[in-house]
This record gives sequence, C-alpha cells and structure tokens, in this order.
Amino acid sequence: MHKARILLVDDDASDRADLAAAAEGQGDVETASSRDEAISKLDSGTFDLVVTDLRMDRDDTAGFQVLSAAKPGIPVIVITRYPSQGRSRTAMEKGAFDFLDRTASGVDPFVMLRHKIGQALELSMARQRQLIHASE
Repeated sequence: MHKARILLVDDDASDRADLAAAAEGQGDVETASSRDEAISKLDSGTFDLVVTDLRMDRDDTAGFQVLSAAKPGIPVIVITRYPSQGRSRTAMEKGAFDFLDRTASGVDPFVMLRHKIGQALELSMARQRQLIHASE
C-alpha cells in the first residue's frame, strides 16, 4: 500500500506550518507557497489530497484555480479566513471535498482540518482500490 501524497497550499509560511502539523503522520507532505507553484506541482505530480487556502496574494480566486487544476477524483479541501456563503457554495460546486472556515467560533480549526484530512484520504484511497479492482 502506498503512502498518501498531500499537497498543502498557502501563501503564509506560518499557516503552511499549521497545515503541515494538521497533516502530520497522514502521508507524505509537499507544500506550495502560491497558486502558480501549486498548479505546477499538480501538473507534474500525483497527489491523493490537496488542501488549499482560498485567498492568496490578495487574489480571492487563487484557491478556486488550484481546485480546478487538481486531477478529477482527487479530494480538495478549501480553507479560508474570509468565508462567505457564496464562496462556500462556489467551492462545493467546483468539486471541493469540503470548505473550512478558519475563523469559525467554537471550533478548533486544527482539529477540524485534521479530521477532514483523514476523511478525504479515506475517500481517495477507496477510489484507488476501486480502480485497481476494476482493472483486474
């Protein structure tokens, strides 16, 4: 069984470190500090999960562009400090696995993200097993 590959995307170094801590022990982690770097990594590699910040470098659509660049069937978790119902709906319509508000009151975003990473990886691995069995 292969170890999951996780791409974490955030333009803030401190936030990238927090994302890496949430993903610790759940797979091999790569990071990207911009939309362009993330898209380049997605074009050249295979990942089992992508976690991307929505707003990077003052661009409110950067995370949506990362989401669109992910290969079909790969879960993408979109996170933000600037939530809105419209952004959440757009992320889900574009195929996001989930949309997380880093500022939600009463919820520890680290714990929630760690849980969602686990769920998304379970889904990704189940899809891979189905593909393997279908090709046999």
